[in-house]
Amino acid sequence: MTTPDDQPSVEWVWHISGKQAPQPPDTQPVWICGIERTETGSVRIRYLNAPAADGTEVAVKVYLATSGEYSDYRVRHAFTREEDAEAYKLGDDVLELEVHDGPVEVRYWYDLDWRADWGDRKAISGVQVANPHMDSELRDFDRDERNVQHTWSGRHLNVQGWDKQAVLKVYSEQRAKYLAAQADVT
Repeated sequence: MTTPDDQPSVEWVWHISGKQAPQPPDTQPVWICGIERTETGSVRIRYLNAPAADGTEVAVKVYLATSGEYSDYRVRHAFTREEDAEAYKLGDDVLELEVHDGPVEVRYWYDLDWRADWGDRKAISGVQVANPHMDSELRDFDRDERNVQHTWSGRHLNVQGWDKQAVLKVYSEQRAKYLAAQADVT
């Protein structure tokens, strides 16, 4: 078995002569995600979730070849190498995902929109959207509770984040700055 000592790797290469390949040198469960014969006759076995040479866990990614849109959208195949997913002839696009060993925490992500030129208003079902307007959706939590982002596009403010109160605070601060700047102009 050869493993490079100077760089992290999730691959081990064995020369197999009719014997079963041994497991990589760790105690955590691993999955075989690819077997291929090299030019020298050795067999390359790729393991998911195998540790790097220095003992740290290596993030394992898969690449999904997808096709279609809306109702005909589908995942065609999953690949361990991005170039294989891109070369797949039936795929229109490639989506990169990280493989997780256990459950992934999900939380609500808040998205607030305010259009300065609309004026404040309440929503009227089927007629108009509220201004400001807030939506939320469940997403994979990135472990950064303080993650709040805001962007301006002309007179449109968008604020997003995990913490609803923090989103409202950033909206309030940005709105106040905008209105103060408008008062100075007039």
